[in-house]
Amino acid sequence: QWFTPVEDTHLIASDVNNCSPMYGMCSENYIKIGDECFMFSDGMADWAMAQNACKSQGDILAVPSDMQSFLGYIKIQDYPYVQYFIGGSRDTVGKWTWQGGNEGRISDEYWETGHAYPDLVFTDSMCTTVILEKYGLQKWLCSNTLNYICQQAVNEEEPPPYECYTIPILATLIILLLFLIIGLSVYVYIERQHLNKSLSSEKPSSLPAKSIVRHDSENSLYGHLL
Repeated sequence: QWFTPVEDTHLIASDVNNCSPMYGMCSENYIKIGDECFMFSDGMADWAMAQNACKSQGDILAVPSDMQSFLGYIKIQDYPYVQYFIGGSRDTVGKWTWQGGNEGRISDEYWETGHAYPDLVFTDSMCTTVILEKYGLQKWLCSNTLNYICQQAVNEEEPPPYECYTIPILATLIILLLFLIIGLSVYVYIERQHLNKSLSSEKPSSLPAKSIVRHDSENSLYGHLL
């Protein structure tokens, strides 16, 4: 299961219609921050297990290229003190390695106060973490169990022409046309029933005038003969 932090409509991109994912968007349950997609795990693991969990679904443990935007997003969340592993680790001799093999110093401006690089002497490996509602990276023992953040690239593959838009629009038009035909058919049927009912209820109220005159004349002649 996965936990999605507070939604920001200009950062989140999910499936639209029958297209999954859309061009330039993220898969469902991923958060788009800058040009990258992130999934905030609701499960917990140590750093190595978190790394494997992300790899098992084709992702990496998060290594944001736009650290400022990433930490800015973490800062605005309303779930205080929820801590996540991301993809930076340091061995016991003090060398930092980011997921994917990128080595190097992390800018001091991105570290939380009291966690700044380098602190070289450690008997245990350390890993990078972030805490919701805090702006800055923290160091934490890699053997600890925390939530973690997976990362995948934004979908850069162009969708097939009309696949995402023409089919839904055409289906909508067909449904509207069917409703129109059904509505007209019901209307014609009801009007016809009313007409038939009106015709069947009409009964002749009297004989034609000529028939009445002729009938009276015959009665008068018959009376004289008698």
